[in-house]
Amino acid sequence: IKIDLKMEDNRLHFTCINSKNSDFSAFNNKYGGLGLVNIKRRLELLYQNTHELNITSTDKEYIVTLIVPL
Repeated sequence: IKIDLKMEDNRLHFTCINSKNSDFSAFNNKYGGLGLVNIKRRLELLYQNTHELNITSTDKEYIVTLIVPL
């Protein structure tokens, strides 16, 4: 896991990169899926349109980038 935090223009930039095993599927349609929906809704309630959340999945890693105002 690699985590990077920085402040720029009164905004917090958070990036988390996590390696993954391409043979293992982290998504389980029967039991999962609410976590991302909940966090996106909470961010919207807290920051309205002033935040950015990007989640990328490649063959080798997950990358999450979050930018919020301070």
